[in-house]
Amino acid sequence: MRVLSFLLLIAAIACTVAGGVAVVFGLVESEQGILVPGVLVMVMPWLAYLAARRSAKGAGRRGFEAALADGFTPDHQAWFNGSGLAIDKSAGRVLLADTKGAAVYPLADLEKLRFVPEQVGAVVPGAGISILSFLLTIFAFFSATAGHLRAGLFITTTGEGARTWHMYGIGKRHARAWIAHLIAVAPHVKDETEK
Repeated sequence: MRVLSFLLLIAAIACTVAGGVAVVFGLVESEQGILVPGVLVMVMPWLAYLAARRSAKGAGRRGFEAALADGFTPDHQAWFNGSGLAIDKSAGRVLLADTKGAAVYPLADLEKLRFVPEQVGAVVPGAGISILSFLLTIFAFFSATAGHLRAGLFITTTGEGARTWHMYGIGKRHARAWIAHLIAVAPHVKDETEK
């Protein structure tokens, strides 16, 4: 769902430009028949994007909240854009959740932590309108998409239900704070974040 919402964002930006051109053309050339379609082309993709983004941000939250309500007493908890985590120090547990579900693990089952910041390659398009500028713009969009989707805090667990959880929507400051919280309650955890 995150990929879909990000692609809808790119489509909405492109449609805003195309619809804007149509509206300007309709106003300049007094073509009333192109104004309404131009405005619709500008607005409709944004509505689809907002619906997909809302769905992506809330996916998995019910499972997270159900696990919290089921006897989990969090000392720290947070929900990010489609993923969440909480620590119950007294019971020695951690709750991890994403769009695929939620799971509670003993702190002893935490193995590795790694934060990957959002990185996007710099692309400087050439002057004017050219095929090279167009190709570099496409490259910039795909680079931004890849950088956005790969970023986040990755938490690897062992034991029953072992997997690597991707906490996306978490910024650098919050990730560092959560890494500190998790290492404080589970000192055996390896922080593999590049320094």
